Amino acid sequence: MVTQTTEARAMIPAASYVRMSSDKQDRSPDQQRAELRKLAEREGCRIVQEYTDEGITGDSGPDQRPGFKAMLDAARQGRFKVLLAWDTNRIGRFDSLDAGKWLSVLRDNRVQVVTCGQGRIDLESFAGRLVFTVQQEANKMFLLELSAKVLRGQRANAEAGGWNGGPVPFGFDRGEFDQAGNLVRRLAPKQPKSTEAGYRVRLVPVEDESILAGIHWGFDRFDQADISIRALARELQAKGFPSPNGDGWRHATVVKMLANPVYRGHTRWNVESWGKYHGLRGGEITAMNGRGGTRKRNVAEDLIIRPDTHQGLIDPDVFGRVQRKLSSPGRRRYARRAEYPLAGLMYCQQCGQPMHGKAARVSDRKGNPTYHYHRYVCGSYGRDAHRNAAGCGHYAVAADCVCRWLVGALQAEFMGPGRAELVESIRRQLAAEAKGQATDTRRLEKRLDALDTQVSRLVKAIRSTDAPELVDELNAARAERAALQDALQRARRHLDPQDLDREAEGTADDLGALAGRLSEADPATLRELFRLMVSRITCRWDRRTTKAGRQRYPLVDGIVELRDWGPSDCLFSGVANDGASQRDGKSSARRTT
Repeated sequence: MVTQTTEARAMIPAASYVRMSSDKQDRSPDQQRAELRKLAEREGCRIVQEYTDEGITGDSGPDQRPGFKAMLDAARQGRFKVLLAWDTNRIGRFDSLDAGKWLSVLRDNRVQVVTCGQGRIDLESFAGRLVFTVQQEANKMFLLELSAKVLRGQRANAEAGGWNGGPVPFGFDRGEFDQAGNLVRRLAPKQPKSTEAGYRVRLVPVEDESILAGIHWGFDRFDQADISIRALARELQAKGFPSPNGDGWRHATVVKMLANPVYRGHTRWNVESWGKYHGLRGGEITAMNGRGGTRKRNVAEDLIIRPDTHQGLIDPDVFGRVQRKLSSPGRRRYARRAEYPLAGLMYCQQCGQPMHGKAARVSDRKGNPTYHYHRYVCGSYGRDAHRNAAGCGHYAVAADCVCRWLVGALQAEFMGPGRAELVESIRRQLAAEAKGQATDTRRLEKRLDALDTQVSRLVKAIRSTDAPELVDELNAARAERAALQDALQRARRHLDPQDLDREAEGTADDLGALAGRLSEADPATLRELFRLMVSRITCRWDRRTTKAGRQRYPLVDGIVELRDWGPSDCLFSGVANDGASQRDGKSSARRTT
């Protein structure tokens, strides 16, 4: 058994406190410990306990600093009489009010504070407390200045198209680029960037082709098919595409991918902020005044978005259509969507109710199912007109019958003899739009001439005077002129008759290409194609009584309204409605006059 010497027992019991934040300028914990051992020898102390907080900022309270909290508890219990620290900023970067709250615990328990940088801190005298207060306010001011400095650097990097850190989007790696925009090296996960000046971190697509294939397939599938987010997640999972976290595709995972402009090639920053002292509001650094420190999702005006900063994975047109579909307020969900691609498009003329998908099942006398088929049923189904005036009868039409007819009718409309008439209809509508744009063109040209004059005047004034406010006015005038030039170019697009012909032919070709895909499309894609081409289908039935006295409701005719080209473009009639004809799917179609 080893006994302590009289000299060791006479040494003052002390505790050392070591803290290091993420700041690279801080001394490492090992360096601080070495300095504190030397300090203990000089002060005649023996270190009986060491308390450490690593990777924690100095303005954090005891609840966020377990080492600091344990040290205060030990001081209350009288376990040591001297607290050793490398510097007062290691104890904390509190302001004077917070510092007094925590350090009063040490003074009340007769614990002296000794640091390598400032020596012995006298908390008993007025002069000692005054010096310590000034030091703590300086420590706090350092944090405030550092916060603003870091945010300014992040803002400048984001405006230059650089990556400011955080979780790397799925399908991308970080890459270091030189000033000429050349990729120098690809960074591994958590690998620090180079300290060499002039290098900037940007995103680069991963080299794993299976990941890239899954991202492309997900965007294309959502663009081309009327499919829900959850259904898309299930299909991605079923096809075995790698997922972002390796734990499978989910609704939130798919939404996060589809809505992120990084796949378009844009860099977006300041989506969320949790800075304690400063935040970015409208592009300007503002003080949080005690409101920071919690995660907050910023509004659109606070975001910094820089286009085409890296190689995108998704075609811009595809990405744009996906965003419009995601934000569409009219997106609805229908049960058993695979069987009912026309749900939401078909309506009953008698009562105006939408037609809903419903499966009809037939069984034999023993209860064994013999067959079942799918129908579109009027929304008033089950509310017999004889008992309820709100209902109009048991009106229904076979789903496969009307779907096959519509595919044939649309293909004939957009790819057959009716194409010339369709092109002329499109041209007439474009010409009508061009008449309204002629007035806009004259107004834009007049305003553009005025801006040209204003810009010339401002340039001359800036050359002859030193007025910084004129530079801001000039930049604003130039920005407005650029926007007007774009608007004028769009307004002039339809004024040339040849442009009208080309656009009408191109639109008809696009519609024909859509129609050509109808017969081969899967149900989800078929729903999307129908919604691109058709805006509404109105069905009309007739109530008839058979010789046996039974009520029948045969479909008489209906109107198909093509999207963007006005109502009554197609009329179908004679679509079989029940019995064997319902399964045969016989129908006819003709153009309205």
